Amino acid sequence: MRSGSDAAYPVRVTWRAIDRLQAEIEEFADRVTARILVEVPEYSADATARTLLGPSVQQNADEVLHVLRGEPAAMAAARNVGLASAIGTSLPLDAVLRAYQVARDAFVGRLRELGDGEDLGEPLGRLESAYREAVASISEEYLAAKRRLGG
Repeated sequence: MRSGSDAAYPVRVTWRAIDRLQAEIEEFADRVTARILVEVPEYSADATARTLLGPSVQQNADEVLHVLRGEPAAMAAARNVGLASAIGTSLPLDAVLRAYQVARDAFVGRLRELGDGEDLGEPLGRLESAYREAVASISEEYLAAKRRLGG
């Protein structure tokens, strides 16, 4: 019989809230996209940003599911957002970071709604850590690209 302390056979903890979120992730990502368009008006004002937003939110949503489960996540979406925003849009860095905050708040809120009283401290802690890393990566890529472009 395996125990949770047996390192050779780690026990994988599952959370119902994460499974429920995965079941609705595409629809939820669409709702997050719509919310960003309302709460961060710079996205609505830039045609390229509007075009990039939906696929970016969907990619980030998939990565969030990995993070919540404790699985490896490349966080490539964050780097790509920073780079694409700097090169291909008129978005200021502040708008990009506010969009990430809106998405983060939406994920945390929905996970808690779906949790039905579950203790989600561990996956939410992982999400907070990944969010901080994503913000740092976005900022770094955005600013580096702007420097290269002379802006």
